[in-house]
Amino acid sequence: MAITFDQGDHPDHVPHPGCYPLVVIPIMGTMRLTKVLMDGSIGLNILYASTLDMMGIPWNSLRPNKVPFYGIILGKEAMPLGRIRLNVTFG
Repeated sequence: MAITFDQGDHPDHVPHPGCYPLVVIPIMGTMRLTKVLMDGSIGLNILYASTLDMMGIPWNSLRPNKVPFYGIILGKEAMPLGRIRLNVTFG
């Protein structure tokens, strides 16, 4: 289901439009996560290994991913541990 926002969701006054991140509290798998930053650009989703551990997801559930990320760590490539598809619920 698409998640959309319109003017009715917007506060009456914003001192610096476009400068505020969207921080949400989704349920991912069976765990409620806090302070998740939503980025409307490239669709890169990063889950820390410690969060994976707290969710009780074994690392062998990750599928191989041999493509590094660039621009995450200034001047370096970052190699992900793997990739996984998780259900996310908002609201």
